[in-house]
Amino acid sequence: DGGVWSIVGATNGGVLDLRVDTIQSVTRLYASGTFTTIGGTPAERVAAYDGATWSALAAGLRSSSSSADAYALHGFDRGNGRELFAGGGFRSAGTQTAYSLAGWNGSAWSGVAPSLAPGGSVSALADVPFGAGRMLAVGGTFHTVGTKEARHIALWNGTAWTTLGGGLGLAPLAITAFDDGAGTTLCAGGGYDGAGGPTNSFAERWDGTAWVSISA
Repeated sequence: DGGVWSIVGATNGGVLDLRVDTIQSVTRLYASGTFTTIGGTPAERVAAYDGATWSALAAGLRSSSSSADAYALHGFDRGNGRELFAGGGFRSAGTQTAYSLAGWNGSAWSGVAPSLAPGGSVSALADVPFGAGRMLAVGGTFHTVGTKEARHIALWNGTAWTTLGGGLGLAPLAITAFDDGAGTTLCAGGGYDGAGGPTNSFAERWDGTAWVSISA
C-alpha cells in the first residue's frame, strides 16, 4: 500500500501471473498458477479477486496429470466481447475440452478453434496490433496450431492462426509489442527447454519476414 505489505490471499501453490482486466463490465484482479486454493477458496489454477474475496472461475483449469498449471493470462476480444484468456498445460477449462489455451467470458470457459495440438503448453500471451487489427500472440512449447506447423509462437485472430516464419528455437517466457521508432514489432524473450529448466537466453523481434536478434 506504499508503506507495508499485507497478505491478499494465501495459496497452496505458486502464482505465475497476475492480470487486472474488465470482463463483461466487471473489473477484477485475476491470478493463475499452480495453486488449487487461494484465500481459503478452492480454485483450480485460476481465480478472481474483487478487492475483498477470491472466487473460482467455474471448475477452473484441469488435466489428467499434474501439468494443468496456468502460466499466462491476457485479455482479448475474439469477436464476442472481451474475454480473459489463460494459457498453460491444462487439457480442460470448466467443463470444456481446451488444449493449453481457453477464454473466460465472465460466466463460462470455452476453448479456441482451431485448437493447439495436445501435448504442448502455453507460456506467454500478449494482445498485439497486427495488420489492420489486433491478434493474440501465443508462445509456448507447442509445434502445431490447428493444421499449421508453428514452432513455439503464433498469432490468433479469433478464428484463424498466422505463423511467423520458422518460429522460435525455444518457448518464450514473455511476449510484447514494441515500437522501436520504425513501427511496432512483436518481441519475444526467454530461455526454456520445455521441461521446466532454463537453457540459453534469447530476445528476438519479428521484422515482418523473419526473426532477428535484439542487440544493444
